[in-house]
Amino acid sequence: MKPLLEAARAKRAAFVFVGHPLRRDDGLGPYLAQRFKCGSTNHRVFDAGDALEGVAEDIIGFKPEIILIFDAAEFGGEPGEIRIFKPAELKAGVSVSTHSIPLPVMAALLESETGAEAFLVCVQLQDKSFGEGLAPPVAKAAESLLALL
Repeated sequence: MKPLLEAARAKRAAFVFVGHPLRRDDGLGPYLAQRFKCGSTNHRVFDAGDALEGVAEDIIGFKPEIILIFDAAEFGGEPGEIRIFKPAELKAGVSVSTHSIPLPVMAALLESETGAEAFLVCVQLQDKSFGEGLAPPVAKAAESLLALL
C-alpha cells in the first residue's frame, strides 16, 4: 500500500472516493473524502458519492497519471482488511458494484480515456445495511488509510 501511495504522490494523481454515507460501511468513501487533505496542485480529490460515472468527465479533464479509487467492498477478507486491485484483477467474487455502473468497468474506462493507471483500494466491509457510521474495523482501516495519505 505504502509504495503505491508514494508513487501517487510523485505523479499527477486523482484520489477518487466512492460510497453512500447512509449504507453503513459503504460510507467509507465519503468519510475519507471529507477528511483527506490534498497538499498539491498535482493531486485532486473527487468525491463521487455512489456514482463514479458522475465525476468521470472531471477526472478525464484533470488528465491524471494515476487514479486511486477508494471504496468498501466484499472480497472475502476480514472486516477492515485493505486490498488493492487493478480493474482487470477483479473477479465475480469481489463485489464493488453496489453502484450504478460497476467500479471495475468505470476504472477500466478511465484508464482507457486518460492513459493513467487505475487502482481500486478496497476495504472489506462488515455492514452494508441502511444507517450511518462505519463498523469499528472499517473505521480503523479508514484512519490507517488517512495516516498513509
